[in-house]
Amino acid sequence: MEYSNEDLESEYDTSSEDEVVFWNAGAVYFDDEIVEYQGRRYMALRKTSAEVPGRCKAGIWKELHEAENFEYDEDLNLYEEAQPAFVSEKKAVSNTKQTLSPQKQVIKEERTKSVQPQNSTKPSVKKTLKEQQEERKQSMPQPQSAKAGSEVHNIEKKMTLPPTDQQIVNDILKDIGFEKIKGENLNEQSIISDLKLDEYAAFVKSKVSDIKLIWGSSHTNVISNKGKVFRPNDSQDAAVNLSITVQKGPASATRFFTVWVKAEEEVYSDTECVEMVCKALSFDHIRGNNSDQNRITADLGLLTHGLHDTEIFWASSDRSLMDETGHLYKERIKSKTEIRLFAIVVKEKAKCLKSFKLIVEL
Repeated sequence: MEYSNEDLESEYDTSSEDEVVFWNAGAVYFDDEIVEYQGRRYMALRKTSAEVPGRCKAGIWKELHEAENFEYDEDLNLYEEAQPAFVSEKKAVSNTKQTLSPQKQVIKEERTKSVQPQNSTKPSVKKTLKEQQEERKQSMPQPQSAKAGSEVHNIEKKMTLPPTDQQIVNDILKDIGFEKIKGENLNEQSIISDLKLDEYAAFVKSKVSDIKLIWGSSHTNVISNKGKVFRPNDSQDAAVNLSITVQKGPASATRFFTVWVKAEEEVYSDTECVEMVCKALSFDHIRGNNSDQNRITADLGLLTHGLHDTEIFWASSDRSLMDETGHLYKERIKSKTEIRLFAIVVKEKAKCLKSFKLIVEL
């Protein structure tokens, strides 16, 4: 896991002194008000509310380019920590505070006069836009200013906090899994070769500065602290608890793994293999549905393969009553008859013969 220099730097965006309001579908915009939408700036040509800049075909919005300069009033101290609805209201207020050029101001005043009633005898109780703006400004909770002064500039800070040492340690521990250290082993239950403990620790240290990884083993005679595996030779698999401790500065955390190391398997010669199979082979392995070898009344279940990669072939002393597959010809049995069944155990050139005495009857 790599932490670059950019991850450890705080970023403050104060390069722009012009506060441009982002377009809000719920806000009302008046003549010559400027908004930003999808990275582009637009100016309202008349009063509008829900028309999307750049998509409206009615000529309500005009797209502005970088060559066109506009001045903005920065006397509103707006913060984005408020609730969503409150932020939307502040943006709508901020939109009305843009300072226009003298020529555009005259056009706006003429448009305003043209929509006012001429012969109204009853005074209007509707508040002007400026009055509404002042009331909203006064009702806004004023956050504490970073510096004293009558004028507070609206500065948007984009801050990226660097990760703490403990966060880095925790991230590294989450990333460590058996797949990262398994080496040539298939799973945690069948360890037969060395683990890559030191290799993984070196990899992490190359990516993260001032980091320490310490491996520990509950049975160093089976798995060393460096991942060296010593398989047991007593035919018993061994369970080993591995621990990994990650340290960075004062931060530290530990994670544990449990793996099973397979015992060494004894190597036998072909002759030893066939002899062991012959010795272990008994009537119970081939009985089928029969309960006694002195009273055979059904087919036998003959094995064709044994332990240690051995093969088993069968032969009968009387194939008319029972063949080499163990099938019993009941219709041919006239009375109790003794037959001999032979098992030939084979591995490569080694062979071993074992016989069974059977009594077949109706």
